[in-house]
Amino acid sequence: MTFIDESQRDLLRIVWKESIDGSIKTYKMNRVVYGITCAPYLEQRVLKQLVMDDGHNYPLAASAVSSDMYMDDLLTGAADIYSSKQLKEQLIAIFRGGMQLHKWSSNCK
Repeated sequence: MTFIDESQRDLLRIVWKESIDGSIKTYKMNRVVYGITCAPYLEQRVLKQLVMDDGHNYPLAASAVSSDMYMDDLLTGAADIYSSKQLKEQLIAIFRGGMQLHKWSSNCK
C-alpha cells in the first residue's frame, strides 16, 4: 500500500457515526484507499516515481514496471531462468516500500 503525504491527509477524510445518536468522528486516511476516484492515478504515479527514482539501479525491473504493469498486476517474462531470477530480485528491490509481490509462475521446472 502507498502512504499519503502528511500534508495531503486532510484531503482524504472519512466522517463516521457509530449510530444515529452517536457523535461524529473524523478520520484522516494514511494510505491510498482503493475505490476512491483517484486511486488508479495514484497507483500509476507511484509506479512511475519508483522507476524515476531507482530505475537506473534496477534496469530489468524498470523496464517491466514501465511496460508490463496493469494497476497492481505485472505480467512479464524473461528468456531464461537466470534472467528470470535477476528480474525477480530487481522487482523485489524496486518495490522496497512495502509492496508485496506474490503469485509467481513459470513454465520452467
